Amino acid sequence: MEPKLNVAVIFDQEAQSGGGFYQSISLAIGLKSLQKKSISIQFFTFKVKTLEELKNHGIKTNIIKSNPVIKFFDYFANLINKSRVFPFRRYINFSTYFESYLYKKNIDIVIFLSPSNYAKSLDKLNFIFPVWDLCHRDELEFPEVRHKNEIIRRDSLYKDILPRAVAIISESKLGKENLIRRYGIDEERIFIQPFNPTQQVGKKTSNIEFKNLLEKYSLDMKYIFYPAQFWAHKNHIYIIDAIKILKKEFSINLGVIFCGTDKGNLNYVKDYVASHNLEKNIRYAGYIDSSEINDLYKHTLALVMPTYFGPTNLPPLEAFQMEVPLIYPDKKGLRDQVGDAALLMNLTNPHSLALHLKELIENPKIAESLIQKGKEQLSKINKYDNLEEMREILDNFYHKRKCWKK
Repeated sequence: MEPKLNVAVIFDQEAQSGGGFYQSISLAIGLKSLQKKSISIQFFTFKVKTLEELKNHGIKTNIIKSNPVIKFFDYFANLINKSRVFPFRRYINFSTYFESYLYKKNIDIVIFLSPSNYAKSLDKLNFIFPVWDLCHRDELEFPEVRHKNEIIRRDSLYKDILPRAVAIISESKLGKENLIRRYGIDEERIFIQPFNPTQQVGKKTSNIEFKNLLEKYSLDMKYIFYPAQFWAHKNHIYIIDAIKILKKEFSINLGVIFCGTDKGNLNYVKDYVASHNLEKNIRYAGYIDSSEINDLYKHTLALVMPTYFGPTNLPPLEAFQMEVPLIYPDKKGLRDQVGDAALLMNLTNPHSLALHLKELIENPKIAESLIQKGKEQLSKINKYDNLEEMREILDNFYHKRKCWKK
C-alpha cells in the first residue's frame, strides 16, 4: 500500500490583518483541490476569529490550542528575543508545543500561508514558507520596519527560517532575485506564485446600495478610493497633498475615501487633513465588509495607491477586476506588476497625481483605455497556474518522504 503524505496548512492571520488574509484564503481554496489518494491536506489556525471566517469560505479548519504555561514561556521568550542586552536571545525558543501537536496529527510537511514565527520552532518537520516582500530592507526609513529593532527581527527570522525551508514562495521575479541576493538562497528552492485578486472583491452591487453609502459618508462629490491600513509607508499624506493642489490650483473639489485599520498613523493623517482644511473632502471608513468595498470600488473615479512597499500588491488586481482606473507608483517592481494598465505617479511630486486625476475627470476616454488594459493585464496574471508549482513541490517531497519511517 502506497504511503499517504499528510500536509498541514497553517493560517496565522486574522481578517483585519489586510489583503494578505484573503490572498491566503484564495490559495487555501486552491490547495483543497490538490487532495488525492496519496495526499491529505488539513487546515489549522491559532485564532478563533479566523476559524469562523474560514468556515464561511467552506474551509474546515482545526484550532491549535496552546495551554497557559506554553503561552507564558512564549511571551517570555519574545521579550528576550527583542532585547539588545541578552547575548543568546536568538537561541531561545519555547514553542515546541506547535511541532509536537502536528506530530500527533501525523503531519509530514507544513505549508505556511503567511510569513509566520511558528516556523522557527520546527526542528524535525519540513515546511514551505512564503515571503511576500523584503521591504524592511527596501524601505528601511519607515517606523514600522525601523522601530523596536524590527529590521533586525525580520532579518533574523529570514536568516533562521529560509535556509531550512523545503521551498520558498515568492510573489514575483524581483522578489526571487532579492531573496537570492540578500539571503543566499538556492535558486531552485524558490518558486514564484503571483498574487491573485481576492475572493471577496468582484461581486456586482446595486445603485441603491451605493446611494446609501453616499449618505453614510456624507460625501456629495466625486471621490477616489484607497484601501490600505494606516501605516506610514502607505503614504496617505501624498494623496492629501494632491487633493489640496487640485482644489487650490485647478478649482477641482475631489473627495477621498480611505478604508483600513489604524496601525499607528491614523491620528497623524487626520491632523494633517485638518491643517490643510480638507475635512470636507476626506472620509475614513475603517475596516469594512466585502459588500461595501465592492461598491466603493465600483463607483470611484480611480483606485489611487501611492504605497512605497512592493514589489506587488493586491488592490491593483482588485481594481482590474472591478474595472476601475488605477493610479500607481512609478517605482521599480511596482510598475512591473501593472504594465501599461495604470497611470504612474512620481512619489516625490504630488503634482503628478493631481494632473492624472484632472485628466481622468476631464477625459473619460482615458478611464476607458485604462479599464481595457487592466482587463488584459489581469488576463495575463490569471493564466498563471499558482497550483502547478505547489503540485511539483509536494510531488517531489512525496517521493523523498517515502525514504524514511514515519
